[in-house]
Amino acid sequence: MQPTISADLVCVRVEHLRGSSVASLMSDMRTWLDHKGIQPKEFKAITLPFGSVAFDVEFHHADQATLFRAAFAPNIELARASSPESDARDIADRSPPGFPVGPLYGMSK
Repeated sequence: MQPTISADLVCVRVEHLRGSSVASLMSDMRTWLDHKGIQPKEFKAITLPFGSVAFDVEFHHADQATLFRAAFAPNIELARASSPESDARDIADRSPPGFPVGPLYGMSK
């Protein structure tokens, strides 16, 4: 997963490498954040397919996310965030004229 950017929030996903300690990775990230004086908005563990684990760390500031990404996920690039509203707009933008997108979002093109 690419790190995601929304209007006020940036999320970086750090995937745990099989064979290494999940607790050690979490501790390393927490120590790094504390050392830099960065308080993420959210820090949550995610279960991926096949039992893999990742951490989604959300930041209020893109510069903080960029520093964190460089330290823990240097091989990924920043991308726009996904939300139900933005997904619906993207679907509507890619849909043919008159194509109903769905009543959930009240959008059609």
